[in-house]
Amino acid sequence: MAISPQDTPKPPVTPVTIPAPTQSPPRSQSSSCFMGPYLDPPGGHLWRTRLTAARLWWQGYCRATRREVVWDREAPKGAPTAHRRPLGLHSPGVPMVLPARPSVYPLALCAALWGCGSDDPVATVAPKVQVVTGHAKAPPGAFEQQAFACCAEPGASAVVRAFSALGATLSADDEAGAQKGAEELATAMSAVPFEGAAAPLEAVGVSIRAASSISEVREAYLEASVPMLAYAKANRGGTDRFAVGYCSMKPGRWLQSEPELANPYYGSEMLRCGVFEAVE
Repeated sequence: MAISPQDTPKPPVTPVTIPAPTQSPPRSQSSSCFMGPYLDPPGGHLWRTRLTAARLWWQGYCRATRREVVWDREAPKGAPTAHRRPLGLHSPGVPMVLPARPSVYPLALCAALWGCGSDDPVATVAPKVQVVTGHAKAPPGAFEQQAFACCAEPGASAVVRAFSALGATLSADDEAGAQKGAEELATAMSAVPFEGAAAPLEAVGVSIRAASSISEVREAYLEASVPMLAYAKANRGGTDRFAVGYCSMKPGRWLQSEPELANPYYGSEMLRCGVFEAVE
């Protein structure tokens, strides 16, 4: 009696079980997953070259989660197929059941072997750091572009000239000249009235006259700068030309009549630090 292929008995499907190790592999070994010690075929250097991308991805996955994968065709429908554990926890007593379908073996073995069997360092790119080594500097010709005429009235002209001269003395770090310039500015300010935005100059004149050191003169000069600029803008005209200097490090402003910027607040420490501003 002939036996048809349909009547040929089929062998039972038996999952292949890889026994778990009796203890976890030490962290000093190259394996980062418990599968590594069992799956190390010869000629691995050739496979590593061809499967670099897959290995790097799976290596990071194994490090992030301890995952024992279970493929069991005989498992009931809806049963969980994987167990996750936090990084650092490891259960060597849990067996891993490989799939009964042979077509799945190559992918599973390659990913597990090259993902878990190597701890090769991954190259990283350091962030780019830009170091600023200079300060703001007025470009050539900036004074001529930003300078304005001041002042037509003699009293106002004397005040603005004295203020500009004191700034030049401070930029030169001249202690004696700063004291003399502060006295001359206070005298010129006492001869004219100040109104509106320049009204605070009445009190600032007293502070300038009372300054006893170049640092105190600089502080009084800074206090006077804002109302003094408002006063100069309100009295435009005449033949003298001044430009408004600005230093963002202080921050502070000043008036000067020389084309080359000179910072009165820092002197020789940062003499050319600043820019000329346009006057509205």
